[in-house]
Amino acid sequence: PLLSTVSRELLTDWDVPLGRRKDVRQHVGNIRFRRMIEEKRPEYQALVRKGAKTKIARTIFQTIKKMGGRFLDKRKQDGVEQWCDIPDDRAQAKISQALRNRGENSSSEKQED
Repeated sequence: PLLSTVSRELLTDWDVPLGRRKDVRQHVGNIRFRRMIEEKRPEYQALVRKGAKTKIARTIFQTIKKMGGRFLDKRKQDGVEQWCDIPDDRAQAKISQALRNRGENSSSEKQED
């Protein structure tokens, strides 16, 4: 199951495990993460400047980290699958990708920040 390993730790409610499996998507940290993304997506998509978009992604990243959350990917080590921290830049790239995806921005006007 999902909570089997993180170097023998359990996933916390603020952890964001990466993956498409149902148990990963239903983890409370991923549900919380998706809510944060949905809340910020309109603002993110309305922006033109990359720096302003990066700031939104960084804010989400910092909020999760401040609450003790980690961005985790499953890797095989010594034949055992374990959840491992991913680098911060990869986590922020994943956040930016989530902000870009599945958004519906009907506005043709974009604001600069």
